[in-house]
Amino acid sequence: MRFLRVCLLGGLISASPAWAQDIDQLQAAAQAEFRLLSEDLGAALSYHAQIPAEPLGLAGFDIGVGVTLFTALIFVVGLAQGFGKASVFKYISDEYPDNIGVISGIVGLVGGLGGFILPILFGAIVDITGINSGIFMLMYGVTWVSLIWMYLTEVRKVPMIKTAETDTLE
Repeated sequence: MRFLRVCLLGGLISASPAWAQDIDQLQAAAQAEFRLLSEDLGAALSYHAQIPAEPLGLAGFDIGVGVTLFTALIFVVGLAQGFGKASVFKYISDEYPDNIGVISGIVGLVGGLGGFILPILFGAIVDITGINSGIFMLMYGVTWVSLIWMYLTEVRKVPMIKTAETDTLE
């Protein structure tokens, strides 16, 4: 820590003559040049990253929220994801009590593939359609396919994979 302080102090001491020279050069600048410099400096100092530069789209849709609300929303999303993950592993232990490790590995594999393939698909959709909200359309489709698959396998008990149990005639 002391080394860092010494380096910082040395840098400030060595840079101060250069700053003084820059100030002397500013005195020689014309009034128009100084006006442009002050406008740029004022714009840089008054820039707020949370405020969009202009409304998005034709309707001017803006969803700017404060830091507190954003943090609360992220916390709620994290809770929902935690409950979802817990329910997946509860389901695995109920359905596959002898193969929990293998099935958990397959779930992790599918999650990893989703984390790899979906961003590529997101970029392809934006490139093809030119619409950023196309990403949400893809996720809507993935969600509906998952819901239909879950309904057919869990509620209606339709066998998706042919096994020896499903071949028997009753």
